[in-house]
Amino acid sequence: MSQRISINDLTFKTLEVKIDVTPLYKVIDDFIAKSKSMNCLEIISEILSILKIPTEKDLEDYVRGLDDLVFRKLVTRIIVDEENNPIYRVLPENIDSFDKMRQTFLYIKTHSILINYIFDKLYNNGVDIYSCIVETLNKIPFFSKHVPFIDISITEHKQDHLVGSITILGLRIEDIIRDLLKNQGVDTLKTLPKGTVEEKSLGTLFYNEPKLKDILGDDLYNYLLVLLIRKEGENIRNILAHSLMSFEEYRKELSSLLIFVILLLMDKVMKIIYI
Repeated sequence: MSQRISINDLTFKTLEVKIDVTPLYKVIDDFIAKSKSMNCLEIISEILSILKIPTEKDLEDYVRGLDDLVFRKLVTRIIVDEENNPIYRVLPENIDSFDKMRQTFLYIKTHSILINYIFDKLYNNGVDIYSCIVETLNKIPFFSKHVPFIDISITEHKQDHLVGSITILGLRIEDIIRDLLKNQGVDTLKTLPKGTVEEKSLGTLFYNEPKLKDILGDDLYNYLLVLLIRKEGENIRNILAHSLMSFEEYRKELSSLLIFVILLLMDKVMKIIYI
């Protein structure tokens, strides 16, 4: 069975999947078919089970399984020049030269396509996955201050107001990570020479706070590092904070991916704090 999936860029509107994701689509479609008989927590748990965070071996197997054409398309990112003309930045195309960070970047790109497919299929099948997410988060005290923002961002997402959804979600993810560190006894503040106090940057926390990796675990830590911080990856935190994202880069797949990250962090919070 051939699947065509949108990566929503300016040149390659669709691409043929010739890697080993067809069996995964079968798993997804089977899940969608039975989703109406599942409760919200069961649906979210199944999504997290299907799109698991990759181990180091998963990354190596994934990259080596990419069809050459698909590989070239997935590593292409859109940037624009000062006159808003598209420029294409392509990462090295020698698969063997890809380190763990670049392998994770490719995995994240595919995750964004698949989670967007899942959300769309669920919603179109009459399962309001978005209300499920907000309803589930509302039951967790840790997320009480975050839910109003997440609710607004999901509304923006459903209406394809992607600048709003991505901006809110990206900043909210950073705040959730800080709150999780604080909950586990980590001081996220720094004192400046004149005695004023401010939050440490997210990059400082990822690189200089060893307890963050202990809290998240190696695989999720690596995934979020590439998504949020590393220039070899999406570098979302820096791009959003400094308004460096072109309008074309505010894509539905990225918005869906950030909602998925909220679910990953929710799962981690539940395991660390409440179980």
